[in-house]
Amino acid sequence: IMHRSLPKNGVIKTATIIRKNSGKCYVNFAIEVPKEDFFEISKTAGNCKAVGIDLGLESFITLSDGAKIEPPHFFKKKQKKLRREQQKLSRKQEAHKAATKAANKGRSSDERKIILPKSANYKKQARKVAKLHEKIANQRKDFDYQLAHKLVNEIDNIACENLSPKFMIANRKLSKAANDAGFSKFKTILEYEAFKHQTKVVFVDPKFTTQDCFFCRNRIKKDLSERVHECHYCGVIIDRDVNAAI
Repeated sequence: IMHRSLPKNGVIKTATIIRKNSGKCYVNFAIEVPKEDFFEISKTAGNCKAVGIDLGLESFITLSDGAKIEPPHFFKKKQKKLRREQQKLSRKQEAHKAATKAANKGRSSDERKIILPKSANYKKQARKVAKLHEKIANQRKDFDYQLAHKLVNEIDNIACENLSPKFMIANRKLSKAANDAGFSKFKTILEYEAFKHQTKVVFVDPKFTTQDCFFCRNRIKKDLSERVHECHYCGVIIDRDVNAAI
């Protein structure tokens, strides 16, 4: 089963065979192609449209023109099923440990320990859990590519918040949502798609972008719970994410 046909003018340089924990096997080809076959022209090339992008958890991305893309929550949607399947795997793991312990009971420390093979049911359950994780990862990757492709096709200049998810992951209340969003992967894909479509993309330091007023540049401190930017200096009232994107 081929994901897509190989380029006509491409030269295969390497072929890497990958076997996933789910049991699925893939062959990845590294292909050298001429420049004219690699680069693509965006649908709106030359329109000089510039957009700022703010990354977040309530909205996956917020554009400076006010548009918002909601987070897909792929992990959250599969969480109950994943927990159930992992619990089944854990019980099989504990049963295997107990069986191994019983087999080695009475043996001295000098004697070689008996290592029991994992049962067929354990391996089957482990593959089931791995397939769920792989499904989530594939869904997230597909979403990122489609969104990045849409952006670079419609916009000539993109300024994206260079958000590091580290501080979100360190926060227990935000860590799960931050991992589910996968901002780092999205930025990498956006950079690649921008290069391929000859769209300019720059990553901006996010420091104070939420607090600084886009209109008068005065700094308005606000808590994470405050979703509206209200400037006491110039009177601007706007969504905080849109303000950051601008």
